[in-house]
This record gives sequence, structure tokens and C-alpha cells, in this order.
Amino acid sequence: MGSGEDCPVLSSGPARKRPRPLEEAVETGDGVALKFSDSFASDNQNLVLLQVPESLLNEIGEDADKGLVKLIGGEDEDAVLVTGGQTFKLTKAETSNTLLLVPPEAATANTGVVGGNGASESSGGCTGKDDGGGGAKGEGGFEAVAAVGFQFELSKKTPSLEQIRVILEACLYRGNVEEAATDRGRLEALTLAELQTRVQFSRRELLQGLKELDAVEIDGRWRMVDPALMERTADALLAAVVEEDIPLDKVDSKACIAALPDCESLVLEHCLRTYSLPSDNVEEQNGAPSETAPAAADSVADQTVAPAYFRLDLAKVARLRAHQIMRAHEAEINGGGGGGSSSSSLHGSGGPISLGEFMDRWAASMPGVDTPSQDLLKGIALVETRDAKSEDKNASLVSYVPASGLPFSPAERLAALFRIKPKWPMAELEPYISEADRKAGFLLKNTRASTDPGTGQKLFSAR
Repeated sequence: MGSGEDCPVLSSGPARKRPRPLEEAVETGDGVALKFSDSFASDNQNLVLLQVPESLLNEIGEDADKGLVKLIGGEDEDAVLVTGGQTFKLTKAETSNTLLLVPPEAATANTGVVGGNGASESSGGCTGKDDGGGGAKGEGGFEAVAAVGFQFELSKKTPSLEQIRVILEACLYRGNVEEAATDRGRLEALTLAELQTRVQFSRRELLQGLKELDAVEIDGRWRMVDPALMERTADALLAAVVEEDIPLDKVDSKACIAALPDCESLVLEHCLRTYSLPSDNVEEQNGAPSETAPAAADSVADQTVAPAYFRLDLAKVARLRAHQIMRAHEAEINGGGGGGSSSSSLHGSGGPISLGEFMDRWAASMPGVDTPSQDLLKGIALVETRDAKSEDKNASLVSYVPASGLPFSPAERLAALFRIKPKWPMAELEPYISEADRKAGFLLKNTRASTDPGTGQKLFSAR
């Protein structure tokens, strides 16, 4: 089956339990007549069994009616089944007995109804009932339409954002000047419907992934803005906020656009959304859709109307500034000029910076008066203490280890981390390991755990 095809093996409707006539017949001593349909060996060989938990059956039935249930998988991928909100890996399980399929009484031989709400199975027999609760029963008894020797089982799968990132990075939006010069980015960009055929995500998970990647919908197609362009725009925006003494919790989007004529309005508005939280005052939304209004089918949110006011997300701003400070430090050590948005580098390329100096630079780079929390450095940098008894911040060093600079493959990423240092506490290692890998027991299978005799802290090292 091709990637993104509607799933023909599922039927809609609520789950319902049916009696098993064969078992009843064995218990009562009554006989059960079974015959094979005329098309048993031909038209119905495309029927398969899918084992579905009863708790999931209703959701699949409802989503199938909406066209949201699909089978997705390329030649080098595991096949997955997606509903409107979840993704499941399909595993083929062989059976030792022949399973004869008997459709519900109201179904035809080619409906493809299998599983808990419309099919029956037997070993040497079949189930069904002619009172509306079971299988199709002809004049001579129950009629089997197909036989199978395996079934598919479902297991929950947490999709990887890297699938989306790779596609979006191939068509970065670099500004209207480059867009006017070449059609490449526009031609390679995909709509939401096209993305759904390329990545193993349910619709809801895909929309959430696009939001987490700060993607933007431009002319109906999903793009990521070039990081260098985003940083230049963010720098200009934050400078204007400080210079114009704009309240951090009420940034006027129109005033910012007017104050920054050199910034492209599309990118500036996207930058405002990316580094801001929703406004508390709904009346200030200037026509933006309310939370109760139905969302557009192919949109994370209505991006056609910018809210009148934004509240800066200082945590996001702080993480941006942390990246910039560490890159600038590396450039200084390596004799480069400035800390622009270059490709991320790994530990040791520029050397560490003292925690005291870093925190001073970090606080000075932020709008407002609050010093950012050191916890915001997770996944960006490591803080290592040379003297655990000293309270001097200069006794600790900050090293640049951005998660975005590590290999995507979990095994290669782990190997790169252990090259940086041989032993890691969980608190430091966790930001670099995906939630899906943690749930799958990846660390347990690929690391060796030990205990630091001095602190009692659990440490992970390479096997």
C-alpha cells in the first residue's frame, strides 16, 4: 500500500461485543454449518486482520469517517497507522492456525471489515450469528469469505520531529528578495496535506510539530524561516523594544512594524509570534480568532491576522541570547568576527567561558531587569563546576553543547556525547535524548550505569 493511503481495512461505527456461536455450539452440543463463499479464493484475499484495543476502536471508526485514518510507510520505513491524533507502528504477527473470516450479516464480501467490530475468527471454524450480533449466515449456515495466516498488531509510536525538520530545511524562506529571484523554495514547499503523505504523523501531531519547529504557512505552504534572517529580525525587534521603552507584556505589533521599515513584515510578525506568548486581553486581539472559534483545517492557527499586542516570552528570548553569547565567545577564541548565526559547533571548539562572565553577558543582553534562570541552558550548554565547595561563579565553566549540533541518529548522538565527556548524570543527559528514545529504554540498552562514590549520583557511560 502506498504512503498516505486511506486505510481500507477499517470500518467505522462504535465497538460492540458479539457472542461466539461456535463456542456456544460446542458448549450446547449443537452443530454449526459452515460453507465457503464463491469468491473465497479470489476477490477476498485482500482482507487482513488488525488487532485493535477496544479503547481505540471508536476513535478509529470516527476518524475513518473523516478520512483521517491512513497507512503510511516508505520502502525504508516501518508501516504506521495514523488516526486523527495518534500514530501506531504496525507489526505483522504470524498465527499457527488458519483463521477464517466471516463478515457481519449486513456487510458484503468486499467491505474489508475486520477486527473487533465487524469480523470473526476461528481455528477450524468461524463465528457469527444471524440475529444481528454476528457473522453472515447463508441458507446453509455461516459463510467464510477469506482465510488469513497472520494479523497486524498496533503499538503506540512517538513521531520524530526530525522527519518534518529535514523537509522544511530544504525550502527555507530567506526573504522576499530571494523569493523573487528563484522559485526553488516555493516549488519545494509542501501543503499540510502533502506533508501528511511524507511524514509518519497524525494530523494533530503534525500541527503540533510544525508549531514546535516555529514553522510558518506562506501562501498555503509550510516553511521555516532561515535562522540567520530570524536572528537579525529578532535582534532588531528586541532593540526597538528597549529603545522605545515598550512594555514587555504589551508589545504593539503595528508600532514595531512602523519602527522597523527595513524588516520584512511577514518575518517580523512571525518573529513576534515565535518569541511571544498570547495576549491576556482578548479585546486587544484586533480581530484575531477567539479560542472557541473553529481552527482552519490546515493551519496551526489563523496566521492571516496579527494580534495587536504580544507579550514577550522571556524564556525563549533568553535561550536565543544564550546561543548568541556562546557563538560570539567561540568566535572570539578562534579569532573570528562576531557571533552571527553560524552552524552549531560542539564542545571544545571555542573553549568554555566562566559562569560568572557568561551570566553577566546574559543578563546584559536581555530586555528588562531579571537575570535568566540557569535551567534555561539545558540542551544548549553544560555548566561544570571545578570546585564543588566554592560559591564563586568563576569556579564553574559553561561549555557550548547545542542539541541542534549533535547527530540525529540516537546511537551516533550518544557516541558524540560520550566523546565530550565519559560520564553524564541524568539531569545533563536528558535534554539531549528524545522522549521517544527514553520511553523505549534506549539508555538502558546502550549505556552503563554507575554511582559516584562521592556524591551518590547516578552516572551513565558508554557500554
